[in-house]
Amino acid sequence: MEIITVIGVLLTLAGLFVPSLISNHASRNAEFRKQSAPILGRLLSEMEAIAGGSYPYRLISDTDFHQLLPYAPGRRKRALRDAYACYQEAHSVAVTKHWHDEHPSDGTVFFPASLIVTNPAEVLEKMQSLKIELSR
Repeated sequence: MEIITVIGVLLTLAGLFVPSLISNHASRNAEFRKQSAPILGRLLSEMEAIAGGSYPYRLISDTDFHQLLPYAPGRRKRALRDAYACYQEAHSVAVTKHWHDEHPSDGTVFFPASLIVTNPAEVLEKMQSLKIELSR
């Protein structure tokens, strides 16, 4: 009989605390998704431009990343930092050429600030981990 009483007390205590823990966890994740949405949008447009052959430069700044970091759940901060480091590395390994060097024209059309990425697959692969972390 004593075991049934102990089990009943434990279930009652679990019923009091478990829902609030689940709710807190869900609200933290929702807040992270809300804060990461603009950064994810910029990353996706950057990846789309690179896949299309143009080089958009970095659209996500260190400030953007550091403002997002406090919203990341504790255990995911390390993975998010590693993913951002891969994103930065992606830009450092990007090999760019001027558009006119690859597509010479007769001189009537000239894009002075247009760059293309000659190794888009490598760059996009390194950006993939940040996309995954921001999409969680």
